[in-house]
Amino acid sequence: MKFTSVLLASALVALSTQASAFDLMHPFWGPATNQFASDTTYSFRRWNEKHIRNEYMTQLSEKLLYGITDNWTVFGSISRLWDKGTQGKHYQADEWTLGTSYNIINDGKHFLQAAFDYMQRNWDLGDGIYKHYTVTGTYGYNFDKITPYV
Repeated sequence: MKFTSVLLASALVALSTQASAFDLMHPFWGPATNQFASDTTYSFRRWNEKHIRNEYMTQLSEKLLYGITDNWTVFGSISRLWDKGTQGKHYQADEWTLGTSYNIINDGKHFLQAAFDYMQRNWDLGDGIYKHYTVTGTYGYNFDKITPYV
């Protein structure tokens, strides 16, 4: 029953998202105590709603992680975004993020992580700086070959 419930919940969350990203890093992974890690990502997104919206966005990011303990990680990232909107206008933005995550449960089978980050994005539109706080809680279960999480 547990296996079916977790698998069904994971499938519903995956299907409800607008886009999916595939990352080789385990979602609950963090560098060991006093170790650094780096993650470079490139993403391309496209939204297309007939007669309403047709937009493309490309993002290049570099994330640096540091392990305070084996379960507590601090991180920072910088990104550059390029966007082509519905009216054919091109926009660019610079973004930076600072945050931390802590694995409350990390026994190899069950994972529970709490995280907090602060992000600032400055579009070249001249309309100010977009600021964003995120607080998340994530649970996952390791089925040996796959670890679905919500």
